[in-house]
Amino acid sequence: MKSRFAWIGLLIASLALFPTIACAQKPSADEIADAATARMKAGLEKHKMEQTALDNDPKVIAAKDKLDQANKDWAALQPQVEEALKSDPDYPKAKETLEAAEKKLVDSKKSLAEASAAQAKAAEARRKAEAQSRAAASGAGSGGYSGGGGSARPPTNNTPTVSPLAGQQKAVKDAQDEVNKANAALNIIRLRIQRGLESRDDWKAAKLAKEKAALGFEAAQKPVLAALRNKPEYKAVLKQEADAQAILDQSSSSR
Repeated sequence: MKSRFAWIGLLIASLALFPTIACAQKPSADEIADAATARMKAGLEKHKMEQTALDNDPKVIAAKDKLDQANKDWAALQPQVEEALKSDPDYPKAKETLEAAEKKLVDSKKSLAEASAAQAKAAEARRKAEAQSRAAASGAGSGGYSGGGGSARPPTNNTPTVSPLAGQQKAVKDAQDEVNKANAALNIIRLRIQRGLESRDDWKAAKLAKEKAALGFEAAQKPVLAALRNKPEYKAVLKQEADAQAILDQSSSSR
């Protein structure tokens, strides 16, 4: 019996809370706009605090300098790829094919633009001629009896029309496909040259140094950001961002 009364009491308490939950109002348009602005400002402030902390940490600065130097050393090796390409037997023909394809694409685009302009000009002239014809027919018809129930309308043509520019548009598409194909062939040659150079000791050392510097820079940032997350001012910004996001989430769920 006691368990039954307890269950009934729990049910009554739940029902008492139901109106409060059911009647929760969805945020107004102004509240949603304010929340979106608050979230954006909090996000910007959070990023600013993180960047300031990183920019002023000696270990992060040293790791960034090391990464920058490693990237410069790697970039300094890249001209060797272009030099090696010049002596590759397959490169001249691949480059010539690409240049021809690019010229064909430029010419086809020019042809399409000219045809499109001519079509627009002809359409405008046709509209003007039709307007003048209608005006003349209207003036003649108002002068007296037209002699019948009006001219019959021409039958409707339901045959699908082909764009007058279809040929030029296809030419542009085909030329673009040729450019893409020629670029792919050239990139295959370039990749082969790059991989060959990367097998050399100086390239291996530069690549390894770049990868290690990137990992070192990432590792240097972690403790700085972890310490920042424990600061009250950073936590306050995170709360502002979370509160604003909660309002936006409420507006989405209330739709």
